[in-house]
Amino acid sequence: MKIKHIIVLFIVVLNLAACSNGENPKEYLGEIYSIGLDSIMQKDDNLSSDLKYIAIDMSNFDELKEKDKNEILSFFKEKYKV
Repeated sequence: MKIKHIIVLFIVVLNLAACSNGENPKEYLGEIYSIGLDSIMQKDDNLSSDLKYIAIDMSNFDELKEKDKNEILSFFKEKYKV
């Protein structure tokens, strides 16, 4: 049981150390959202087969700048050819 606690503690400490490298995650929001949305598309082959259109409602993406929104749209245009 002690080993499990040590492993969990090690993982938590490792994650905290990795997250404190001085990078601002808000600079990469377009990329983060693109990866997240794309992972949903990959969950079901029926979602990503024979596509003509992809609708992404960005009305609640308050943190995103226009540059980030365009990055997301460009990602999907290039990857899915829509």
